[in-house]
Amino acid sequence: MQWGLVATDGAFHPWHIDSDGFGTFVEIQTGRKWWVLARPRGNDPDFSDFARIDTFLGGIDTTAPNLDRWELEAVLLEPGTRLVMRPNTPHLVYTFGHTIAYGGHFYSTSVLRDTAFGVMHTFVGSSVLTNTSHYPSRHLLRRMVYFFHESLVRGSSCSAAVSAHLFDLSDPQTPFDLIIFCSLIMLLTALDFQTYESTEVTSELSLQNPMSLSGHLGAAYTQGMAMELINWIFHHFDVKNLQTGDVVHYPYVEIFSQYLISLSRTLPDYMAKALLVDMHGPQGCTVESFEDKLENAISQLPKLEMIKFRYEHETRQFSTLAPASHYLFTLKKPAGTYKPLDNITLLVNGSSNKDQEYMTHCGVDSDIFL
Repeated sequence: MQWGLVATDGAFHPWHIDSDGFGTFVEIQTGRKWWVLARPRGNDPDFSDFARIDTFLGGIDTTAPNLDRWELEAVLLEPGTRLVMRPNTPHLVYTFGHTIAYGGHFYSTSVLRDTAFGVMHTFVGSSVLTNTSHYPSRHLLRRMVYFFHESLVRGSSCSAAVSAHLFDLSDPQTPFDLIIFCSLIMLLTALDFQTYESTEVTSELSLQNPMSLSGHLGAAYTQGMAMELINWIFHHFDVKNLQTGDVVHYPYVEIFSQYLISLSRTLPDYMAKALLVDMHGPQGCTVESFEDKLENAISQLPKLEMIKFRYEHETRQFSTLAPASHYLFTLKKPAGTYKPLDNITLLVNGSSNKDQEYMTHCGVDSDIFL
């Protein structure tokens, strides 16, 4: 996605993050801009700190330095300079001299966890945190799942230039990146502005599912792919709980499912707290409707009721959009060849009961869901 910007002398854009989890690049053609970037405080900043739900809550002044929270770096952009900025980075921009700039947005495999956190932040607090939403971004994220699934799970060959965009399996952080990204895909319909837009209602089902049939099929199919990507990862890695020292025998449930359920609790709580400071998400989205969509998104997870029971009896508040990090992943030689699932099974696995009811209502053969 590329764009051009024209700004007059003195134009000021207060603190924000770019929408939809995009990274950004910008090149000045004429004029100058101060581009001020924030990073977590400390000598060794961890950008996962920006996954905390209080990052933009409680005392953030969008026009002040906020030095009690962040360290700042100001970059002077002049003709001939290019800035490349990671997703989910708070920044403000001041223009001096009439300025023209070219730039664009992108997704990068190496920072997909930041993309996921950025999608969640700019959905919950879009009225303050960003100035737009790019609807095609959700389709692009689902296309990326297809690419990862085809290449990793099904072993489809691709050119060296394309394979450079695959995950580096030798990096111990890769499983966390995939878990976070696949969790985003599972919740993407609930995190889509279009899900809450008014639509011509022809039935109670269409009221609950404003997405088109083709949109539902595509979402369910890629959700099935995301679930299989997680299975594939756990087939290729041993997992150890660093807190207990024990081997994790059922990581799909203990890590992936628990993370999704924690998000289904954290995100509505985040939205409720954001509303208290006059920070709003999409028009038409309430805390209750958001919670309902999240519950539907995770309803097909295995062992769901057992994990939900555990969470309902916990009193701690979830304060971050990041997963628990006390796990060590070690790449292993798999025991046997991984057999990928067929397309119909992926579709069925990625569909909730409500999804299947809607698809059947629209003419999809109900026998495939049996």
